[in-house]
Amino acid sequence: MYDARTYVAVVDRLVTVAEEAPEDGVIFRELSSALTAAFDIVGASVLIPRDDDSLEVASVPTELAAIEKCQAEFQRGPGCDAYRGAQIVAVADIARAHQRWPRFVDVAVRAGIVGVAAFPLFRGGDAMGSLVLYSTAPQAWSATDLDAARVLARLATAQLFQSDRLRKMKQLSEQLEHALESRIVIEQAKGVLAATDNVDTEAAFERIRQHARRHRTSVREVARAVVEHRVRL
Repeated sequence: MYDARTYVAVVDRLVTVAEEAPEDGVIFRELSSALTAAFDIVGASVLIPRDDDSLEVASVPTELAAIEKCQAEFQRGPGCDAYRGAQIVAVADIARAHQRWPRFVDVAVRAGIVGVAAFPLFRGGDAMGSLVLYSTAPQAWSATDLDAARVLARLATAQLFQSDRLRKMKQLSEQLEHALESRIVIEQAKGVLAATDNVDTEAAFERIRQHARRHRTSVREVARAVVEHRVRL
């Protein structure tokens, strides 16, 4: 089903994109494009879990949007089953799965979809979503085809995990920087009050805190105003 030469090219493309540390949406779109190019399919979508563990659409081509809207709305379909069962769900002819996913199949058939394959996306040992492939022709979905698609999914998932780690590290760094800046300006304000009003630093901080509470603002903002001589306490 998949073309080996094209497959190598799209793997190389995904690796190149991964090195650029893009946002999740870019990774999802590149994964969908890679799968569409390497396999005889019309597109691929990605579903990810919400806080309540229901799935929502993270990425989907326009022509498949109605199908994934249905799957996300009713939480029934191959992507949901792949995620919750943590296993590949492959269907050669979706019309034969009407009893299993009636609403999903109705929408998919109207869109001209026949073959469908869904893969769970893992981060470590935990499922973090699912990838769904769509074809307008019946598909045998050989073991080789499924393995090849699963490798691309794993590559994209690994990049998502790395991107998530980088974002969290950046957020932590920004939080620490903000905390340090706050601490510095508060200490400066305490020094200003101690020098001008002849109070100790503990009493100076209490003045800052009380002023912030009365005016419903942050201690940091009051401290900055003291340092910049915009307010007297």
